[in-house]
Amino acid sequence: MLNMTGDECRNIRYKLKLSQRVFAKIVGIGISSVIKYETGKAVPEKTPRMIYELLKDDPKLVIKMWKINEHKLTDNERESYVYLYQRKWEQPTPRPNAPRFKAY
Repeated sequence: MLNMTGDECRNIRYKLKLSQRVFAKIVGIGISSVIKYETGKAVPEKTPRMIYELLKDDPKLVIKMWKINEHKLTDNERESYVYLYQRKWEQPTPRPNAPRFKAY
């Protein structure tokens, strides 16, 4: 893919359910660059474009990026992402008081 549109960049981030700020921190792109890419004011250069393309093809790659750049997140951002990660890609753990259904 030679050029990505702002909509394509934004859709990749939307699918990951991340804010622009958290997305920028996790993937190592400046927040102002993410905003410019998504609004169409700039086109991602080679390295950021490759990051977007890799995430488009394999959204779970964001987990590896998160582990590398976790130290850049605030405690609230980290907690929110861990919760999202568990809901999106792991089997949810049953609630302790959840009703149980009997198989007949």
